[in-house]
Amino acid sequence: MVTTRWIGLVLAVSLVGPGVAAELGEAESEQVSWKGEVKFGLTATSGNTETESFNFGLRAENRRVHWRHRFRLDALRSKDSGETTAERYLFNYDANYRLNDPSYIFANVRYDQDRFSGFDFQLSETTGYGYVWEPSEKLKLEGQGGGGARQSETDQGVRDDEAIVRGAFFLRWKFSHYAEFRQDLTIEAGESNTLTESITALKSTIIKNFAVSIELNITNNSGPPVGSEKTNTFTSVNLVYNF
Repeated sequence: MVTTRWIGLVLAVSLVGPGVAAELGEAESEQVSWKGEVKFGLTATSGNTETESFNFGLRAENRRVHWRHRFRLDALRSKDSGETTAERYLFNYDANYRLNDPSYIFANVRYDQDRFSGFDFQLSETTGYGYVWEPSEKLKLEGQGGGGARQSETDQGVRDDEAIVRGAFFLRWKFSHYAEFRQDLTIEAGESNTLTESITALKSTIIKNFAVSIELNITNNSGPPVGSEKTNTFTSVNLVYNF
C-alpha cells in the first residue's frame, strides 16, 4: 500500500527535520545557495534495429554553517523495437550535520524503483558517521558508515523489512582544469539481500558551465527475486550543465 511504502521515508525525514528547521531559523538572513549538476542523455537508432534510450540526472547540494543537504534524482528508460528493456527511478537524500571540519553525522533516505530488478521498490533509511579527507584542492575523499532499516517489495508482492548496515565511499579527482573523475560506491547489507551500487564517471568541460560526461553505473542485489539477474549495468554519455 502507498501508506506503508512511505512510512519509512517519513520517519527518516523526521530524524533531520527539527535540525533543519532550527538552522533555517538561525540563518534567515543568509542567502540560500545551491551547487550541482543536471545531466541529460538521449540515443536513438533506426533501420534493422530500432532503439531509443533516455536518461536524466540531477545532483544538488546546499551548505549551511553546520548542515549540508545533498539530493540525487535519476531517471532511465530504454526501448528496443518498441519494447521497454530498462526503466529505473532513484531518489536519494543525504543530510549531514558537521561535528568539526573533517567529520559529521548523517541521515540518509534512498528510494530505488527498478522495473527490471525483480523489486517493485527498495526504500532505506540509515544514519551514522561520515568523514571527509581533502589532501589537496584537486582531490577529495569521503566515507560513511552506519545502519538503519530497509523495506522492499518484489514484483510478486512479497514484502521484506530488515535491518541493514550501510557503507559509502566517494572520490572526486580534478586532474586538470577541464576534467574530473568521480567514483561513488554504496553498500547496504541486510540478512536477505546486499545492495551494492558503483558509479564511475569522467566529466570534461566544453564551454563555461557545460560539460560532457561518460558514466558507468553497476547495481548488484545479492539476493534478487527468483528469475531476476543479480547485476544491472548501464553506460551513458551525457550533456551536463553545472550550476
